Amino acid sequence: MSKYLPIIKEIFSTLIKNDIGIEINSSGLRQKIGLTLPDEYYVRLYKELGGKILTVGSDAHCTQDLGKGIPEAIELARNVGFTELAFFKKRNPTFISIK
Repeated sequence: MSKYLPIIKEIFSTLIKNDIGIEINSSGLRQKIGLTLPDEYYVRLYKELGGKILTVGSDAHCTQDLGKGIPEAIELARNVGFTELAFFKKRNPTFISIK
């Protein structure tokens, strides 16, 4: 897929080993790219490598964009096999069901 795939796998493996999650950022859905960041391929890869901590965010810089694309990001998470999303309390992940 990418000449950087081995590096990305190594980064994801390091994140997973250290209980660090990734975010599905929905801002790309409202931009020319039209995809979440990361896109489904990389979210699936993170999951396949054992990733469990996943958050979603809209990266809103104005109130009009607040929450835009979150339903699509949650659907992507479900599509790749996640049943929970994380949010943080005092820097510790708490999980909520997205079944």
